[in-house]
Amino acid sequence: MAKCIAVSCLLAWAIAFEALAAPNRVMVSWSPSADPATAGYCLYYGNASGNYSTRVDTGTNTSTTVSNLQGGLTYYFVATAYNGARVESNPSSEAKFTLSTNSVPTLATVPGQFVNVLDQWSITNTASESGLAVRRFTYSLDPGAPYFMEINPTNGVLSWMPLFSNAGKTYTVTVRATDNQVPPATTTNTFAVVVGHFAQLNFSSCVTAAGQTNSISMTMTSSIALTNLSFTLDAPVGRVGGMAVTSLNPQAIGVTQQPAGAYHSVVTVTSLNGQALPMQTPLLQVNFTATAGQHSTFSSLNASSVNAIQADGTALPKAAGGSGRLVLIGPEPLVEAQQNNGLRSLVLYGNVGKHFTVQSTTNPKSQSVWSTAASGTLTNQTQIFNGIPLSAPAIFYRAYTF
Repeated sequence: MAKCIAVSCLLAWAIAFEALAAPNRVMVSWSPSADPATAGYCLYYGNASGNYSTRVDTGTNTSTTVSNLQGGLTYYFVATAYNGARVESNPSSEAKFTLSTNSVPTLATVPGQFVNVLDQWSITNTASESGLAVRRFTYSLDPGAPYFMEINPTNGVLSWMPLFSNAGKTYTVTVRATDNQVPPATTTNTFAVVVGHFAQLNFSSCVTAAGQTNSISMTMTSSIALTNLSFTLDAPVGRVGGMAVTSLNPQAIGVTQQPAGAYHSVVTVTSLNGQALPMQTPLLQVNFTATAGQHSTFSSLNASSVNAIQADGTALPKAAGGSGRLVLIGPEPLVEAQQNNGLRSLVLYGNVGKHFTVQSTTNPKSQSVWSTAASGTLTNQTQIFNGIPLSAPAIFYRAYTF
């Protein structure tokens, strides 16, 4: 055997309990030999220093689990490397390990779990262990659990709320319980968490002057193909009228509204060609007329109570509605503050052709401190003002038109 299989390059000891084993097992590992002639390794161990009663040929493995050991006893380990002729090197430096009498905890079995998107789910993991000493357990999650899943380290309560990105996926979750003994013993329990498929309705927004007609569109996103869906559509009573829901692809997508034109109605969307309903593209359009003579307001059209059918004919476990934002402009202007990516902006809504003045203050209780921030003539129903400093304290705005 080449002399370069030396003690210094053979072993870096790491001895630990096998994660799921009885307390009479330890795992021994070492760093590999740097000699290219190395063909394998042997592990020697016994209860007396320099006297090793057991030999284990581990082949090319640099770790092995040693079983049938007796708790409370000290074991001594060395390893050798051998070449293709089975000539062994000198033994490594000796490592010792005293086997604990601490028993391994047991985690109660958790069956496979099913959870829907946006549902708050939780389950309690319970560990137990025999022995006279007081046992306390610390709970943790092994790698592989989905993002945002959390476990309480003290009581073992595992909680999670799946997001749309989790829909239709299965996750393997491993919970670990570690006791408070010296040295600590640990055990794991693994189970599956299945997330149901999910669909979401999304609506566009619009700005409409009182007395004018406008529309918003609806788009569907889903984690699985759908052929039919229905939802309840609610419009702001007294704010809009003439509600009419139409298909944006009448050759392929059928749409009904019952009762037609009502503030509160049920909309049904059906595929007419046997294909799945398209996603990421508008399916239908909601037409309406903003009620004449009303004051300016922010409002919305709301979809709720969504039900959908998958391509295999079964019901979708869960779907969420959405809202289409309406900015309804009467005689008064509307002012809205926005912040995006750390930048502030101000949006003014009003009637085209009107002269406007926007004022600001940091103290709205005093009428004397309002100053003009912007003025001009509205050439569009929406005017955006950018570049508002972030370093300023809270700023209040008001606007009027004439």
